[in-house]
Amino acid sequence: RKLDLHEIISNQNSNQTKSSGFSCAIVNSTRLVLHKLQDNMVFGCTTCKPNEALIITGCCYQSPVFVTNGWKCTIPGIHKVQRMPLNVMKITVESPRIYAKPGVTISVNGLSEVRINGWNQDMLAVAFDNFLGKKEHEIEAIVKEKLEAQQSAIIRQMSIDEIYMDRRKFCTAFFNAASADLERIGISVLSYRLEEVSDEDGYLKALGEARLRLS
Repeated sequence: RKLDLHEIISNQNSNQTKSSGFSCAIVNSTRLVLHKLQDNMVFGCTTCKPNEALIITGCCYQSPVFVTNGWKCTIPGIHKVQRMPLNVMKITVESPRIYAKPGVTISVNGLSEVRINGWNQDMLAVAFDNFLGKKEHEIEAIVKEKLEAQQSAIIRQMSIDEIYMDRRKFCTAFFNAASADLERIGISVLSYRLEEVSDEDGYLKALGEARLRLS
């Protein structure tokens, strides 16, 4: 049948109205999604707190991104943000009843300060592999075990006279050995102090008395 001019115009207006309504629906839906995303993040930025590192993975990142200062743009559901502590850990290093040369049993206590190396990206990546997801006390337990193993090894290598008379030599030997060992797991040794050397057989007492007589 033939359509008159008024009917053609009416059909065109109707199609335009439907198309416009569909476009508005898409725009409104997009705005709603963006608002929901914005509600779950602070302007799309994740802030790194003091003494911690952010590890960001997900879309657009072929490898983890490490942030130790400032902030990074992230999108919830697309990026995964994890945090790792960078606090200085003070660890008591105990080596009870270890044989030193020439076969004397001694006990040694030291105090060491360590931390995850946040200023070196390579070491931070190593720490990420070893410690991500662990609590600080769990990290301390792992580090303490390694420090005590190194301290015991140094005791066995030195004579009791060296340990008692030359504490600087003992501390330097321990610091170098422990630093090399802990570097493999992303930990830096900041300091070490020899706190106490004791024995149950009276050898150190006799050594001190002999030294006093010589002085």
